[in-house]
Parts: sequence; structure tokens; C-alpha cells
Amino acid sequence: MKPSFAISKLKALFSWERAAVAVLLLLGALLRVRQYLAGRSLWVDEAMLALNIVNRNFAEMFQPLDYDQGSPIGFLLVEKIFNSILGKNEFALRLFSLLVGLLSLWLFYLLSKRIATKAGLFTALALFAFNPRLVYYSSEVKQYIADVVVTISLLLIAAPVFNMSPRKKDFAWLMLAGLIALWFSHPALFVLTGIGLALVIVTLKRLCTTAPLERSGLVRYSHRSKYQPTVWDSVRCLFCFCLDASRLDCIVIQSSELCNYLCLRLINYTNCFCFAALSRL
Repeated sequence: MKPSFAISKLKALFSWERAAVAVLLLLGALLRVRQYLAGRSLWVDEAMLALNIVNRNFAEMFQPLDYDQGSPIGFLLVEKIFNSILGKNEFALRLFSLLVGLLSLWLFYLLSKRIATKAGLFTALALFAFNPRLVYYSSEVKQYIADVVVTISLLLIAAPVFNMSPRKKDFAWLMLAGLIALWFSHPALFVLTGIGLALVIVTLKRLCTTAPLERSGLVRYSHRSKYQPTVWDSVRCLFCFCLDASRLDCIVIQSSELCNYLCLRLINYTNCFCFAALSRL
């Protein structure tokens, strides 16, 4: 009984899907390690950034870089740590990029597993693992592969926030991740902006899920309504409030939905202020 139980347990753990994922991850990792061990010389942009890393101390990393270079401070500090420990050579300078490139494979798999089916997962993971640019950037003294990892990490951390009942802990983790991400990636600012805009749209949609939108664009709250608005309905609702705030007094409000009403009023005043500021540009 025991051998048969062990065999059945192994069969339950093994599957062709897991084997395919493991093969893709392994091949992607081998390509990145091979590119790193090739030991090619630093090209001009790498060499200029490497000079800033090698010839400066930790305090000077916070000052503007020489040779028209720009890089996140967190990336520079980590590179300086590797340089101080392992010496002044190409392998030491590229080691952090290699580790980040290997980490990107696993993070991308976790992200793909959340949003794609089996066929889509294998296709996306294969394209990511064999992408020549991603393989190349995994052995370069630049922050580009770190931008990839930071973007994937932010999307993974932001995913629970878009659930129907997000927890305060999810928002706290996203806030902490955003603060750290800005130290390692310049494009993280745009990624966080996109996440914020998506949250605004989702929040507006949820505010309107309990009430049908009339032709005038006004919202009438009702517990019995089963209307499911689209994202465009939410945006239309928002613009209606911005363009004619005085008509908000016509909204029928129930006592249990006072919080929703106050939120909509706040959104109205905020967007009216934004439109006024844009009109002066």
C-alpha cells in the first residue's frame, strides 16, 4: 500500500503543465547565464556608468552623475556594494543585473498565472524567456532589466487591490512597494500612475453598480437595482457631475448610502479643480 500511495502522490504532483513551465524557466535562465558568462566588453554607455560607480564613494552616488548619465539611486547603491565586495570587473558590475534577470522569469510566471489560461500562459512565458532584448539586458550594467522586474512586481502587488473586497493591508503593501520602486526604476512612476488611474475607474464603477444611470446622466440609488454599468458609464457619470454640479441636489439618497454620496461629492470637487487647472495651461 505504501509504494502505491507514494506513486499516486508523485503522479498528483507531476503534470505536463508544470513540466512545460519548468522547462521554459530553465531554458530562459540558461540563456541569461550564458550571456553573462560570455564576458563581452563594456560598450560606451555601460562604461560611462561604470566609471561613475567605480570612481565614486557611496555618498557621491546621490550627486548628479558624470558623462551625461542617469540611473536610479537604489540601483547605483547596489552596484556599488557589488563593486566593493567583488572588485572592479565586468562580472561584478553585471552580477546584479543577472540576478534580477533570473528573478524576472519567476515573477513573470506568477503574473501570467493570474491573468492567462494555460495556452496563454505558455505562450507569454516562452516569449518572455526567449526575448533577445531581455536576455541581453540581464547582463548589462544598466537599470533596464530592473525596470522590468519593478513593473512586474508592482502589478503583482497591485492585483489584490482590485478585488471586490480589498483589505487595508493590500493598500499598505502597494504603498510600500511604490516607495521602494521609485528608488530602483524611473518608469515606476508611470506604472504607479497607471495603477492609480485604474483604481479610480474601478472605484467609480463600484460606486455606480447599485444605481442605473438615467439619460440625463444622474444617478438614482436603489437597493433593488441589478444594473451593471460599464467603465464608460462610470466615466460618463463623473463628467456629468463635473459639468453640472448643481444638479446633484436632484439625486435620491437613502440613509445607508450617505457614504457613497459624500464620495461622489468629493470626486466632483476634485475633478472640477483639475479641469480649472488644465484650462489655464
